[in-house]
Amino acid sequence: MDERSRDAEWCVVHRPTASGAGAGSDADRTLAGSAEYVRRAGDPATLHDRAGALARLYRRDDHGLAFAFETVTDRRATTVGTPFALDVVWTVDGRVTRVAHLGAWRDAARGAGEVVVELPEGAAEEVAVGDEVVVQSQSTRSTA
Repeated sequence: MDERSRDAEWCVVHRPTASGAGAGSDADRTLAGSAEYVRRAGDPATLHDRAGALARLYRRDDHGLAFAFETVTDRRATTVGTPFALDVVWTVDGRVTRVAHLGAWRDAARGAGEVVVELPEGAAEEVAVGDEVVVQSQSTRSTA
């Protein structure tokens, strides 16, 4: 069972650390101005859930998908059968544990996380392990 947070508009925000790729910038950076935030009760997203969400991601350059789980464990992301590239970020307590850039049609990666964020290609270019990436309500967003 999943719970989709449709009542609020969500965004994905990157807060670089002193040692991350975005070092030297104190400003938050929006990775996705809009995001679908799906809270999962332990089960991976069904193919139908992901296919519909990926179609929306493909149509919008500023859209992301965030899957939140109850526990931290190894999670897989793939572009097999997906006609476009993705950037994928895994986080634990908002801290990035892995970033992967997946090419269209053929790539897969694993990372440990309780939240997995899928973004359009290039969106996570400046995100590094240890940085903070959070999914937050647009009403609490501090940057545009």
